[in-house]
Amino acid sequence: MEYGLVLLWFLTVAGLAAIAAPLASLVFAPLSDRGGTLALPFALAVVGVVSYLVGQVAFGWPALGASLLVLGGGSAFALTRDHEPDWSSVGLGLAAVAVGFGLVVAIRNAEPGIYAGGGEKFLDFGLLKTLVRADSLPPEDFWFAGDRVQYYYGGHLIAAQLTRLTGIAPRYAYNLALATFYGALVGAAFGLARNLAAERDLPRTIAGALALFFVGFASNLAPVARLVVWLLPESLKTYVDRNPAAQDGPEAVRAFGHTWADLALGPDQFNYWPASRVIPNTINEFPLFAFINGDLHAHMMSTPLLLLTAAVGFAYWLTPAAQVRRRRLYVFVCAPLLAGLLAVVNTWSYPSVAGLTTLAVLFAGAHPVSLLPASVRERVEPATDSPVVSEILRMLGAGVAGIAVGLLGALVAFPFFTGATSGQSLALLPDRSGAAGLLLVHGAFLAVSVAFLAPRVDPDLEPDLGMVAPLVVLATVAVANALGGWIPVPVPLVGAVGVLAVTQVEPDERGPAALLFVLALGVTVAATGALGSPFGTLGVYGATIVVAVGAAVSGFDSDTQVVALAAAVFLVLAAAAIVVDLAVLAVVAPVLALGWVTLRLGRDLGYETVLLVAAVGLVTMVEFVFVSERAGSGRYNTVFKFYMQVWVLWGTAAGVMLVDVVARQWPDWGIGERLAARRAPSGRRVGQVASVGIAVLLVVSLSVYGGLALGGHFEGRGADTLDSTAWTEGTYPNQSAAIEWLDDREGRPVVVEQPTREHVYGVNSPATQLVSGVSSMTGLPTVAGWTHASNYHTEAGWRARVADVRTVYTGNSTARADVLARYDVQYVYVGPHERQHQPVDDLADEPYISVAERFGDVVIYEVDQSALATANSSR
Repeated sequence: MEYGLVLLWFLTVAGLAAIAAPLASLVFAPLSDRGGTLALPFALAVVGVVSYLVGQVAFGWPALGASLLVLGGGSAFALTRDHEPDWSSVGLGLAAVAVGFGLVVAIRNAEPGIYAGGGEKFLDFGLLKTLVRADSLPPEDFWFAGDRVQYYYGGHLIAAQLTRLTGIAPRYAYNLALATFYGALVGAAFGLARNLAAERDLPRTIAGALALFFVGFASNLAPVARLVVWLLPESLKTYVDRNPAAQDGPEAVRAFGHTWADLALGPDQFNYWPASRVIPNTINEFPLFAFINGDLHAHMMSTPLLLLTAAVGFAYWLTPAAQVRRRRLYVFVCAPLLAGLLAVVNTWSYPSVAGLTTLAVLFAGAHPVSLLPASVRERVEPATDSPVVSEILRMLGAGVAGIAVGLLGALVAFPFFTGATSGQSLALLPDRSGAAGLLLVHGAFLAVSVAFLAPRVDPDLEPDLGMVAPLVVLATVAVANALGGWIPVPVPLVGAVGVLAVTQVEPDERGPAALLFVLALGVTVAATGALGSPFGTLGVYGATIVVAVGAAVSGFDSDTQVVALAAAVFLVLAAAAIVVDLAVLAVVAPVLALGWVTLRLGRDLGYETVLLVAAVGLVTMVEFVFVSERAGSGRYNTVFKFYMQVWVLWGTAAGVMLVDVVARQWPDWGIGERLAARRAPSGRRVGQVASVGIAVLLVVSLSVYGGLALGGHFEGRGADTLDSTAWTEGTYPNQSAAIEWLDDREGRPVVVEQPTREHVYGVNSPATQLVSGVSSMTGLPTVAGWTHASNYHTEAGWRARVADVRTVYTGNSTARADVLARYDVQYVYVGPHERQHQPVDDLADEPYISVAERFGDVVIYEVDQSALATANSSR
């Protein structure tokens, strides 16, 4: 490992955080640590925004110098206003960053290469290289010479500026930047959760550590579920194995489209990849998977900036209503700047900034009307005396604030948006996720959220859980049987049980129960024709279950009746949602509704619930709306890009929520008078200890993937370098030497090479695994690069350029000269990949082309544009 480079890089980013800390303390003054733990993400955001804006005129050192001037000048101003940072918090935040940074450095030191398989590393490395070469923005597209980069490149811009500041070569900077963004992500999760917990008198460092774990190290439940299946005795797995096509098998088995045996995955069979592909036809990545995979990609680099945006919302949330000016600055300055930056870093996160701002303004204590100019506010405020009008104005005001953030953010990113040709459009009603897939991906965070929110629906509710619990279990089994049909009970018999249950209800409640039972059956009969027999079966079961539960608790207290009936109705409605292929309404949407309602009811909740609502809202949204584009069919890419945002928002909230759940159940943690007063009698001690045991079990379960994935990654891999291109020297020595020679050329000369057509994910066997290797590994523009470029430069435009490349290699002299002049080509590269696709003429026969260098079977030709112009003029 290049320890000197690692130390130099980390000290540089730590230095940026230290320089930014006073300015961060000014911006995040309402937070308990005044933004100290968020200093590094804040510094990266300032470098990104200033470099992007100044870079429209002059990128590189001028833009970097301006960024440092803003950081230093802003911090100097903050210090004059007595905004001294909490240096212990700055150090603690950097310690959290160092944990993440060190982990990814170790991961990449074992396998540092940029490979074609499993991602888009050549795209990422090419963007880094082209931005290091660029002298203004937007940079020229290295895969589409003469045109601007159409892809979002803001994260690579920040990486390029760090590369320039440290003076470290891009081949090492690629991996060091990857480690920095991961460190910034886990540091932001730690810092934000720590501040959230402090507001609610919870152990803040524990909450921060849990958030760091959930965001940075935890996985979804798929790996542990497959491990459990592997541990099951064979007698429990034979049913589906004998009949793998059975449509009546449990959905939890059919979720992957495989048999029990296929689902079983023991430690000796483990692979890190399947956990990211749980819901069919989607990508369900989480940070640890992404950073082990090693792409320096937009959806990963945007995550610390998204959490910084959430921190801005939290600062707004904490700011007293009287401080109108500060709250306006958060909404109309800070949030739009981050929205504009995220539009360039990862456009998929751009609307989330507006959404987070909307939710922060909606649920904060200060009414949105207070943001209006004084003259308007004085006329509108009297209307807020009415609770209904006040709530309507609150929602309208929050919506307007969110729209303003979106519009102002678009203004910041205007140069980027005006040059982008997306070919994208919104589409409705995509293929939707099954209940099993949603539970496997989100189940851990859902469990924490339900445990956190449920007691707050009515804190004074005291049902007889000894009666409710078995009823809920029996009702769940009955609903599951209605869906799965495991026990063939005739539907008329179930209906007869329902009639019998009506007769067992208390006499004064029998009439309403009978009426509701008949109405339910009537709705079932009417809906069966449209929705099919499964809905009819469920309807009879559901009506019977609700009446039977009502009969069982009719003699109990009202609290027990309410909880038991609510649970039964929820189970039936959830099953109905699954039957009509809207499992999200059963699995996820109830948590969204619960979080929203309890926030508005003021049930001792904090900003962590706002993050929860945001995350669950995104999960629900992608079940109904998606972006139609060429990068993937259906909602493939939409789920991919939004689920990463869901993970970091929900994971951060989960760290705080889990501490709250455990602390309320086990007040011996001694975390304040509010909880000390709730010490339980000794008879409940087992339940209190169990809550901690379940929390520990949850953490251990979510660590299974990390342990196995990292163990498998380090086993048999020992590159012991952070050089991302070192592998090419041994695998393709001639091509590597030729590419390095071209990389040493000054400026941005255009090179012709054979474009890589397919996604090289181990499916095809080209002569080289270097994806458009010359342009990708040097940042020099080529006429037509990897087929990926066709996604945003149009398919027709890319194919026309591919034809031009073919003309250079095989066309007649006149056509060749025309192409070389049109694109101002300086070099033509001929290697194994070029010869594999067409017979290449001896280009040196042309009077304006000569051999510049030979490297074994690779020839680099140089084009003399002056001689070419003379030749063309003489024709």
